[in-house]
Amino acid sequence: MGEGYAHLALLKHIRNIYAGADADCGMTLANARGQGARHVITHAVRAARNGSYDRVAAFLNPASDWNESVQKLARAKKISVLFSRPCLEAPLLHIHGDAPQRTADECRREFKARFGSDVHDADVLQQFFQRSILDDACSRVALLQELLALVNAR
Repeated sequence: MGEGYAHLALLKHIRNIYAGADADCGMTLANARGQGARHVITHAVRAARNGSYDRVAAFLNPASDWNESVQKLARAKKISVLFSRPCLEAPLLHIHGDAPQRTADECRREFKARFGSDVHDADVLQQFFQRSILDDACSRVALLQELLALVNAR
């Protein structure tokens, strides 16, 4: 479960690279369309209830409403939670060798300046985040390792 369009775009990009666009890797992707951590986790719970899944994961930015009750819900429903800290652009910049200690807004501005578009742009992901770049970054970007584990690529 991706928090929004950008998270979903990255999940699709990674699935397409490592499992193939037409491969049946058993991975169903969905977009919770934002609204905070509680909404994303609740959306993942509903999706899991409607399907038969071995694993359910939620991929989101840390949010002000990520609190004990949301954590408890995720644990109770066995939802793996992956965070892009402080925002999705930060680990993507890290993949390209920049380990920024910046705010989310600074990371977003840097990403757009460096890559010419926002992170939800599939063309940006295809152009600047090819498999060779992801493979090279995997050992130093923990979030990338977690995402690749979701598609059983590593």
